[in-house]
Amino acid sequence: MKSLLLVSCIASASLLVGCGSGEGTGGDDDVTVDGSVTPQPDGGQVVVPQGEKITLSASTANIPAGAEEEWCEVVELPNTDAIKVHHIKLSIDEGVSHHAIVQLITPGSLWAQATVGQKFKGGGCSIPGSAVPILIGTQKPVIEFQFPDDVYYPVGAKQRLLFNYHYINLNSTAQPVNMKLELWHNDVARNVKAGSLFYNWTDFPAIGAGEMKTARKDCAPFAAAQTVMTLNGHTHKLGMRFEGFKVHGGVDEKVYDNTDWDNPKYQIYTPPLQLAAGDSLSFSCTWMNTTGSPVSFGVMAKDEMCILGGYIYPTDRLTVECGR
Repeated sequence: MKSLLLVSCIASASLLVGCGSGEGTGGDDDVTVDGSVTPQPDGGQVVVPQGEKITLSASTANIPAGAEEEWCEVVELPNTDAIKVHHIKLSIDEGVSHHAIVQLITPGSLWAQATVGQKFKGGGCSIPGSAVPILIGTQKPVIEFQFPDDVYYPVGAKQRLLFNYHYINLNSTAQPVNMKLELWHNDVARNVKAGSLFYNWTDFPAIGAGEMKTARKDCAPFAAAQTVMTLNGHTHKLGMRFEGFKVHGGVDEKVYDNTDWDNPKYQIYTPPLQLAAGDSLSFSCTWMNTTGSPVSFGVMAKDEMCILGGYIYPTDRLTVECGR
């Protein structure tokens, strides 16, 4: 089970280390830039620059059978200049992941205080929204796509990343879990910036015990024309359906529909989905609460979510959110 969720468990710098169970062992010099493979002291990230391709990997220690654990790890890209990413691939072991997310650590965020290779364990240990922009997230074992010829996602020099991985080990034995990010970059003729779409609805109405409920979130219209390249919806196990809509002139056009919460559709639009100025995106979730208690938003698998993600351009925002 794999998901796209981002929730903060740290509210102040003093809580940064308290969110995790491990001390940092790595530093900036743990990363090589000569094309070699360098295991980290904790057996975690490996960096393999390959010309226009960069690969970053991370792994956890053994996750007990049936256990649910969330980990965050700080890694760093080896590029000494800003790059224009045009092709992204994220892979994670099958059968154990509730989500895998990669975020850009910005200088002003709490994660900027952590060192490369440092790991943290906690319930929802990443930070939502533009403070730590999303590069990519997945529920599937592999997500891979390329931007159109003139489009890129901007990534800074020596950019630090947060690998956020949330595991539910569905296997009968304990096992480590591996996560790998591959980035291809090329500056030629790319002049349109893309951003990740992250519509995280945290205050939807609680789903009563035994209740089937559908709730809809209407987001702000776009001031200028936009192009949507991908969309993906996310709920937890009570989710029965996730629908996404393009709203033009007050009229809905369904552009996304998924009924499998455990393996949701990752829609890549070919050709891309066009939005005019004044158009908006809306989404709805339908849940069936088979538990004996009300369920609302939360970071663990027993809680629920209703999140729409994707990629959109042109935008100067690294993360485009529902209200702006």
